[in-house]
Amino acid sequence: MQMQMMVNQQLFRLLMSNHPPEKPSKTNVNGFVLESSQANLAKWIFQTYPETTVNVQSQNPEVRTHYMNVLFGVMGTIYHKKTPYVSTAELSKASKGLSDLTKAGFNVEWLRPYLEMVSLERKKRNAYEARKAELKMEKAKSRKHSSFRLLLGRFFCVNPKPPIFIGQANDDL
Repeated sequence: MQMQMMVNQQLFRLLMSNHPPEKPSKTNVNGFVLESSQANLAKWIFQTYPETTVNVQSQNPEVRTHYMNVLFGVMGTIYHKKTPYVSTAELSKASKGLSDLTKAGFNVEWLRPYLEMVSLERKKRNAYEARKAELKMEKAKSRKHSSFRLLLGRFFCVNPKPPIFIGQANDDL
């Protein structure tokens, strides 16, 4: 678990340092033509998960670059955003991206647990928000009912205890 957190921190730093340079220059990383700003992240992927591109069949540099950009996008969605705030559309796009990468020969199974974790966090957040709204409505209803009972009690002089008449014994109650 601690190793996973360390890997996540390294990846987060790499993602945060991927600011595009003033002049986009290209570099070759393991046969993939990428922008220089993406080189560190690509190198990290190839060092940490060397099996990622072993089965990629396409030799077309544009297609290979496209799929690496898809991979970077998926990683950005999974790692870069605050987990509970990733939208359903972003999760769907990331899931489709992983499927497309797998079909293209990329071995990205190492990303699936992270995507599932982000998806689960999103579901928890949605459930929390729904329950919060439900409790708010129940509280409002409860206040409305208690206010209505109080108003009725004042209007009709409803008292929960019957009045005690002078000369009446308390035993009768």
